[in-house]
Amino acid sequence: MKGIAVVIKKGIEYLVIQQSKKPYKGYWGLVHGTIESGENEETTVKREVSEEVGIEVKIIKKLATSYVDNIETGWWLTEYESGKIKPDISEISKCEYFTLNQIFNLKLFPPTKEFLQKHKNFL
Repeated sequence: MKGIAVVIKKGIEYLVIQQSKKPYKGYWGLVHGTIESGENEETTVKREVSEEVGIEVKIIKKLATSYVDNIETGWWLTEYESGKIKPDISEISKCEYFTLNQIFNLKLFPPTKEFLQKHKNFL
C-alpha cells in the first residue's frame, strides 16, 4: 500500500487538519490518504485534498518519500488554488491555516512533526 501527505501553502501559512478518528483523534497533521487503483501520486494528492477539505491545489513538487505506519508515503508541497474550505467531518474535527511557528505549538501527529522539522527550510 502507498499513500500521500500534502503540505498546502497559502501565503505564509499552511493548512493543517485535526483528526477526529482514533487512534490519532485530537492530533493535528496534513491532508493525507491512500493511493487508489489506477491513480498516480499527483492524482491522489488532488483527490484527497478535494475530498478532505474541499479546495483545489496546484502541485509544486514532491519533497520526500518515507514510511508512516509501514505505508510508503510521498510528501508533496502544494499551493492553495481555489475553493472554500469544507472539511470532511467524518475524518476531520478542525481545519485551519497556521504559520510554521504556530504549527510547532500544536499537538502534531509524530510523523508530521518529524517531517516538518526536517524539511522546514524547503517549505
